[in-house]
Amino acid sequence: MQEIFKSFSKGKTEMEPLQFRQFVKKCKLISKRFTLNDVDIVFSNVKAKGQITITYEDFENSLTEIAKKTGTTVDLIKECIEKTVFNIFN
Repeated sequence: MQEIFKSFSKGKTEMEPLQFRQFVKKCKLISKRFTLNDVDIVFSNVKAKGQITITYEDFENSLTEIAKKTGTTVDLIKECIEKTVFNIFN
């Protein structure tokens, strides 16, 4: 997951809101249960107070939030992300 985080954050140690949104869209995590509005809510919930970016740890926490919102497991979310990213970059 760390390499995926780095690829979407353009090699930086923190990810911006737009980068997180692009990550969610490209990984096809948007659904009726998890909308673009939910993406913004998750980002706001996992970032540290007063910050405008998320760290890798926050990113991992966001996957838990996405899993809760979609009614699935973190492992299934990660599997979906890995398959999609593999297809994007290959």
